[in-house]
Amino acid sequence: MDRKDISNRSAIKQRLLLNAEAFGFGPTAAIADIFPFLKGQFATIGFVGSGHTLDLQRPLPYDAIHDLSGLADTALDGALAKVFAGYDIMLTAMDFAMAQKAQEAGLQVCVYDALAWYWKELPAVAETASLYICQNFFSVEERLSASAKPIAAPRVVSPLSDSSAPQMHELNEKVILLNLGGLSNPYWSTAGTLAYARLILEAFLPNGNAQGSGSNINVVVAANSAIAKALPEYGVKNLSREEMQAVLARASFALMTPGLGNIYDAARFDIPTIWLPPANDSQGQQLALLKDNDMVDAAVDWHDLLEIEAIDY
Repeated sequence: MDRKDISNRSAIKQRLLLNAEAFGFGPTAAIADIFPFLKGQFATIGFVGSGHTLDLQRPLPYDAIHDLSGLADTALDGALAKVFAGYDIMLTAMDFAMAQKAQEAGLQVCVYDALAWYWKELPAVAETASLYICQNFFSVEERLSASAKPIAAPRVVSPLSDSSAPQMHELNEKVILLNLGGLSNPYWSTAGTLAYARLILEAFLPNGNAQGSGSNINVVVAANSAIAKALPEYGVKNLSREEMQAVLARASFALMTPGLGNIYDAARFDIPTIWLPPANDSQGQQLALLKDNDMVDAAVDWHDLLEIEAIDY
């Protein structure tokens, strides 16, 4: 996709609403990556979401950001009705419930799904969406071909990337990335998320703040804003997507959770990576697929840290 070609097209009059599932950083990072290609192509572009999904969206020049954080279900429905009234199209990264609500409100809906390889059954919205965009991974194309569901408009795409992105591994300063961005999800508590982060940070940075690691070593610890606020003693930062890509371009190696966004970032920037213990079952299965295909530099799983049997994710 050529940004210059896109920017030369006349802007259309429709109003676009973007959204991302609050599960790790993968969905919201995908929307942040897509945003620059969409800006200027619509009369209005807004984002609707809550919690950590907003971390990567706030630095971007949206016409409006609709923050639904903390709203109870009854208030949420009313707030969404008001938001939907201002838009014609929604593009959501994996928030299938939000997609259904938008359809019921009369919006045209497009869905970006990074886990088409994973679902036991493809989401129902795949049948009704105006466009169902699947991020490629092992078996995705075969899965869609074999699907019994009538998928109206499927598209299998590679992860969005900028082919001009620099790779700068040979700088005098060694940059090590510890990325904890894929932790927060609805299936474990805030306390559990912070316990995971502390476990990794205490193992990797036993003396605290990353900046003291050495004269020519810069350890960058990235996470969402809630983790960064809770663990300031480790120098944890909430980076914008642009800032993260600048770090990735300079990283000598990285430690990351095996989310699909992190997997593709590691591949895109050709970074030797140690995969951290999976924070959910899809991460565990993705890590297993990488191992099966001889694509893992190194990995730490829960049975390496705890006296338990290896987990069958």
